[in-house]
Amino acid sequence: MSSNRKNPICLFLAIVSILSFFYVYTSFNLSFQPSTRRESDVNDDPLPSKVHLGIGFDLTPSYGTVAISLPNGSTCSIAKVSGSTAYHDTLARLALPSSQHLAPPYSSMQDQLSDLPRQQLRRARKSAGLSASDDVGALAEMITALRAEAEKYLNASITSAVATTPHLVALYDEDIADAFEHAALSSPEVWLFKHLVYSTSAAYAGNGLGLCENYATDPKGCYEEWNSRPSEVVMTVLYTQTALSVTLSSVKSAYYLWEPTYRYIIDFDLGSAATPDAETDREGWEEYWRKVQGKLVSIMEQFPRYAKPARVLLMGESAADDTFRRFLDSALKGVMEKSPRWEVGDEMFVGAKGAAEFAKRAPFEGPWHAGWNGSVAEEWARRFEAEDVGLRGPGMSGELK
Repeated sequence: MSSNRKNPICLFLAIVSILSFFYVYTSFNLSFQPSTRRESDVNDDPLPSKVHLGIGFDLTPSYGTVAISLPNGSTCSIAKVSGSTAYHDTLARLALPSSQHLAPPYSSMQDQLSDLPRQQLRRARKSAGLSASDDVGALAEMITALRAEAEKYLNASITSAVATTPHLVALYDEDIADAFEHAALSSPEVWLFKHLVYSTSAAYAGNGLGLCENYATDPKGCYEEWNSRPSEVVMTVLYTQTALSVTLSSVKSAYYLWEPTYRYIIDFDLGSAATPDAETDREGWEEYWRKVQGKLVSIMEQFPRYAKPARVLLMGESAADDTFRRFLDSALKGVMEKSPRWEVGDEMFVGAKGAAEFAKRAPFEGPWHAGWNGSVAEEWARRFEAEDVGLRGPGMSGELK
């Protein structure tokens, strides 16, 4: 089940972006001959400034959303897709410490050898046309549905997107990569995060925070700008019908995140759908909100000496509920002397919007991946290899190269 938002302005700008993409791609193929360029020529050239739209997915415990980020800086909310029972069960299971297992990157050769049978099974399943695991299959089902919504909105095929997920302890980078592969999509590696982009980073970016405006023309300047920024503690609250999660993290930009597992909690018994009716079960209603308040500040109470959050990021289909916000405000006032700044607005799509921002910027991350000591030629090669950020036009077969 899905809901689709047809914003005429966003749709018009997206179509313009697609047409521009075809023109730039054709011109680029006709004009760029890397084998004949000298390094001195490359040094004199501006950095790539051909920005195309990015597509982002937010895989919450209850549903998925898709959004796009346009070249002019606007973002558009496209659709919400309700999760199946298998999807809900999978994300709940991946939140359990008991579901953890060895996975790349390994800390030792012994771990790699111990994980070899599981990896061989994943490869065998993929060779047979199956998902790498049942968990991957459930994720791929949602990704496929979100892809369909994006293609319906844009009236064009897409080949790539970036997904964001809750910080589930048993969800690994390989699961996201394999889910995209099974859904016949590519997913660019986001700098530092690779394929595992957590909700905190996506919500931070989706609120327009921690992003450099000159990413297309001066990625090195962006890198230096982020390093010079002070870090801040943020509290990310995700509230959906099936779950409540709270994270206390330190961020330096949208790309810098310190979020150890002990500063993240998720409770699948405190989703908004579990709220008792205040008229018929007042006692149950009050008990539910006492539990919610306790969960919201439990990390701060457990670690009272840690810095308190300067900012609260709200996410989820139920986060705009007035009653929830009232109890959240009351809970924070009970443990904090100074009220944090709240980032509100489009809570259901803010994660997908942030993922779309990462997708749009992915083609310009080459120098960060290579490191500033890499050769200029290598940096250029990386940039242009990443030029395809997700769109494949009518009549074009295969991914753009």
